[in-house]
Amino acid sequence: MNYQAPQPKTQPMAVPQSASQPAPVELEAPVRRTVPPGLLLLFVGADVHPRTVHFLGILLKRRAFSGIAIIGSKEHETAVKQLKMDVYGLIGKLGREMGVQTHLLLGSSEDELASAVQEALKGKSDTGGVMCSLAYGGEGSDTMDILSAERSDLERSWQASVGFLHCVAKVTMPLLTARVGVDAQAGPFLLLESVARSPASLVSKAACETLVCQLSAAYASRDLQVDYAENVLFPEPERKPARTERVPSLQTNGFSAEPAEPSIFTPGESPTKLWNMWALQND
Repeated sequence: MNYQAPQPKTQPMAVPQSASQPAPVELEAPVRRTVPPGLLLLFVGADVHPRTVHFLGILLKRRAFSGIAIIGSKEHETAVKQLKMDVYGLIGKLGREMGVQTHLLLGSSEDELASAVQEALKGKSDTGGVMCSLAYGGEGSDTMDILSAERSDLERSWQASVGFLHCVAKVTMPLLTARVGVDAQAGPFLLLESVARSPASLVSKAACETLVCQLSAAYASRDLQVDYAENVLFPEPERKPARTERVPSLQTNGFSAEPAEPSIFTPGESPTKLWNMWALQND
């Protein structure tokens, strides 16, 4: 009889993981930060641009804003208040829910402009876009000689256009760039340009175009768009009315109610004559 000694029971040993194979770590899903829409700042340099509401309607269809703040001169208070009513009408037409506020300036200094912007923002650096209306000013027509323009005309035109644009850019550019990297749709900075006719206004227009080119090049790397509204907000194509097809005539027993050709039968004919005419027509 073969006897076998009982084998000792062995417990499985835990094998340590290699240092080159670390234990898997559960990664948390990145939290996406949602940025609320900012306030649209609408600057009115002098008179209200005639196409302000038109371009504003296109912009509101493409972007969302928490509200609109109109900043204009006290001298043009009546026009600014009328613009506010027109903007309210536009908002109602588009079915948007946002407020419209107005802030009037006594001058055009940088400090007063910055104070108006801070009052509109209520201490929050939450600017979603800027639209600035330029007026070159200057008296006279395009047939005047440049040497006939007074120095005072040149200074007033420069201050109302180039100086105003420069102040608006200095105050609002830091607010717009603060959203870059957080909001993929930061900006834009759009300009509404009026017509220049006099020698002074033509000089100011050329200076404004140079300033816009410098701002566009300086902030292009920061994803901030600076350009004229005409170049950015292309007018939406007008939809042509749908082509109306001709309604077919009513059918009765397989025959048209309106005969294609005039009938050769006339009322009052005898039945025999009508029968002969029908037979000849079939032949």
